[in-house]
Amino acid sequence: MNNQTRNPEMIPNNFAANWRRAIESGDASGFMDREDLVGFFTATGANTGGYDTFMKLTDDEKDHVVEMRSHYPAESLEAATRAHAKRSEAAQAVIARNKANLVTTPAASEPPKSVSWEKAIAKTNASFGMMAADIYARRNKARGV
Repeated sequence: MNNQTRNPEMIPNNFAANWRRAIESGDASGFMDREDLVGFFTATGANTGGYDTFMKLTDDEKDHVVEMRSHYPAESLEAATRAHAKRSEAAQAVIARNKANLVTTPAASEPPKSVSWEKAIAKTNASFGMMAADIYARRNKARGV
């Protein structure tokens, strides 16, 4: 067994006394019912959102939690299933909200063009046209056409 120094900050203060006892000693007799076990596994499970809590535990405490998971596989699986369903529902809600935004958002209109800008473009195009005509005339003259 590991002889690690116990840091009281490792087990969250909001954990019930029976949860603390279960983590510290591996004693699962204090759990009130199946829902209490599922809640415990949700709070301490890596795949249920309790990863940070689990990683703060000492090695012995981690071993106790893992042993309890293996002794109560149905409750551990239920915690993981509920966490997955909760994440899936949240993702579906975001997708639905985004789809709703796409449907209700009006199409962007093209910004109005400036009359002075249009005149400047026309003038530039005309000067390019004259320049091109001049280039072709010089080329044709050089070729003797």
